[in-house]
Amino acid sequence: MSIQDSNEVMMSADDLGFVARGHTILDAVSMQLHKGEIVTLIGPNGAGKTTLLRGLAGLLPLDQGSVALDGLPLDRIERSARGRLLAYLPQGGQSHWAMAVSSVVMMGRLPHLGPCLLYTSPSPRDQRPNLVCRLLLEKGGGGGGGG
Repeated sequence: MSIQDSNEVMMSADDLGFVARGHTILDAVSMQLHKGEIVTLIGPNGAGKTTLLRGLAGLLPLDQGSVALDGLPLDRIERSARGRLLAYLPQGGQSHWAMAVSSVVMMGRLPHLGPCLLYTSPSPRDQRPNLVCRLLLEKGGGGGGGG
């Protein structure tokens, strides 16, 4: 089976809604993300893209609806387990010191390394995101959009 043929739902959202200061930001948003899909979220500034992403990650309490990861309601997944299932990196995130893009991506592997992080080296699996970043930067794909 090719990646495109997969029907396995990795994340689903049902009837999401969010209101801020009397303004509806999200209204009845529903979707399914399948294993292997690449999804692009586009829209004008202020359309609710970041609000949707934060809601999907469980970082923003939504006014209505539900989110599920691998069929489990997001609010029933322990935070440590959730950290191994998804990651959120805001576009405008700030660091208190300079970091290479590959280092920021590698930080997404921290929940998978366990409590002995100081005594172990990253496994080949943990190094994969770092390799992908280096390849993208070498090919000139390191420029980010947004703004």
